[in-house]
Amino acid sequence: MRIWQEVGMGDVIERRIQTVTSVSTVMFDICKTEETHVAGLVAVVAFMIWSNALNQQRCITYSYQYKCTTTQWQCPTKGWWKCNVDASFHEAAGYTGWGWYIRNRQGNFIVAGCNWIREKLTTIEGEAMTLLEAICEAATRGWNNMVFESDSKIVVDAIHAKQYEQS
Repeated sequence: MRIWQEVGMGDVIERRIQTVTSVSTVMFDICKTEETHVAGLVAVVAFMIWSNALNQQRCITYSYQYKCTTTQWQCPTKGWWKCNVDASFHEAAGYTGWGWYIRNRQGNFIVAGCNWIREKLTTIEGEAMTLLEAICEAATRGWNNMVFESDSKIVVDAIHAKQYEQS
């Protein structure tokens, strides 16, 4: 709870965890009911907590076999901002969620967003939906110098493809 208090979101999280037992339910409720800037900040902090835990887990799991290295955020070129995107899938609940956040060259938080639908999208559809929403938000705000980063190789490769197959 300390980190949530430090970023001013203690009340947003605390009142939910007293009645809800699932992290995904808490996150969906925040995205559904809070103002966009609050939901965005919660999404960014949750992503940072998850990312730190994942990096530490990788180090613990693989430290006996490999040299432990952590992936750090790479800043964009001068004059550009960077938007990281990711999707999440909740099979049992039948939800697909996604989130994105934009930082400037110094790594300072600019804006973030999250969304969800009560539908089971494929991984490719969910990752593409996340990227689409982030691109639309940047375009709406008139931000042209953007770098978008996704962990979905298939979606990234499809965007960079010079030829498109028609189905």
